[in-house]
Amino acid sequence: MALTDLFTGAPGIQAAQNQRQFLGNLMGNENWNFGRVENQGLSTLAGAQANQLGTLVPAYQQAEATLGGSIPQQIGAITGYGTGAINALTGGNVAGAGALAGGLGAWDPVSGLAGSYANTGQSYTSTIQDALGLNGPEGVARAQSAFTQSPGYQWQLGQGLEAINRARNMSGQLVGGNTDRAAQDYGAGLASQQWNNWINQLTGQQGLMAPLGLQGLTSAAGGMSGLYTSLANLLSQGGQGVANILGGMGTNISNVLGGGATNLANLITGGAGAESGVYGTTAQQQTNLLQALAQAQAGFTQNMAQPYANTYTTQANAQLGGANNLMSLLGGIGGALLRPGPTGGLGATLGGQLGSAALGGLGSLGSSLMSALAFI
Repeated sequence: MALTDLFTGAPGIQAAQNQRQFLGNLMGNENWNFGRVENQGLSTLAGAQANQLGTLVPAYQQAEATLGGSIPQQIGAITGYGTGAINALTGGNVAGAGALAGGLGAWDPVSGLAGSYANTGQSYTSTIQDALGLNGPEGVARAQSAFTQSPGYQWQLGQGLEAINRARNMSGQLVGGNTDRAAQDYGAGLASQQWNNWINQLTGQQGLMAPLGLQGLTSAAGGMSGLYTSLANLLSQGGQGVANILGGMGTNISNVLGGGATNLANLITGGAGAESGVYGTTAQQQTNLLQALAQAQAGFTQNMAQPYANTYTTQANAQLGGANNLMSLLGGIGGALLRPGPTGGLGATLGGQLGSAALGGLGSLGSSLMSALAFI
């Protein structure tokens, strides 16, 4: 350190300047560090957000695809089950209808026999009506023809004529008018005798056949009616069963679609909420980071403000101290030169001369030093 440094305060000034530069560099470095930490923190949060979204979004998309794919599978299962149930029910109905149809066929012989009895009874009834003249002359003619052609009448007529012929053959009167007259009388008498018997026989047969036919037809009709009723019930129950199956299928499919839509909507809502939560969490974390860095930076700046301001105070104090030293020196020299010497007047004279010169020189030196201090 030079002697003049005592009067200029240069070391203190330089130290203050060095301290101020150090503090300025320190604050610059710290501000750079704050910026670097901010960038790294924001980058880390953004990367974490991207990773979360990269995991979350595909997971929800996969869940949506799985849920959407399960709906057709469930509908296919319901449809397959329903179709199988309908086929089984229809097959059972077809088999039952076949069995009932076979049962209807079992009544065919009864119906046929009853029909035969009924037809025979109706034939007897028509012949009786003809014989009674209820169907007019043509009916009477048909009845008479039927009577004369009946096996019983023909047999008795043949037997009687043969007896007449044998008797006349024995008397030698086989051919002649009397023979023909006897034959005619016999035939007429036989017809008159047997007509009522024949009608009674017809009435008896009609009374026998008609009830049998009616009974058989009634039994067949009742049996067939029961079978038809069973067939109708079977078909009705089968139709109701198919309707129930189809209704159940419709309800189940509706439930699947409704439930799938609700689940899908909930999944989409949940995914949107989760994604929004990621963004919200990241934004909050970024806000917290920036706030923490801003508080830390503000605190650091506040802590550095006073030491940095003190450097100016230190520099000013150094300058003022140098000036004070200079003024003290000048004051001391001037006092020494102005004091009287030991010989009295000579000292005073010399002192006065030297003092004037010295004071002039010191004044010039002081001016130069003060100019230097002002420059510094």
